[in-house]
Amino acid sequence: NLRDATAHRSLSLFSQSSFDKGNDDLECITIALCHFKSKGSVSAGEGNQDAGDGAGNNNAIRLLASQAVAEWLKGNPTGVDCPNVMIMGDLNAYFKEDPVQYFLNNGY
Repeated sequence: NLRDATAHRSLSLFSQSSFDKGNDDLECITIALCHFKSKGSVSAGEGNQDAGDGAGNNNAIRLLASQAVAEWLKGNPTGVDCPNVMIMGDLNAYFKEDPVQYFLNNGY
């Protein structure tokens, strides 16, 4: 959950929804700006040691952060019902790593 991810200093998060007032359809987008735990120092817990697979340290805690962000976004954190969501920032993960793949496999 979000509390667990932030307790491990894995996650900084900000979101905002915006409308295009020049568009008759009033399209909106919610942007979630994230910063996940780096690959530097190792966090306590299973799965955070470098497994030699290219993900580096803290893959498990970054995956937890991805799961927490996805769950948080489902709760409509900005109070605006907006189907368009962009997750951006420093996820400290490449395209094929678990945190990014979690987002992709869950509709983001």
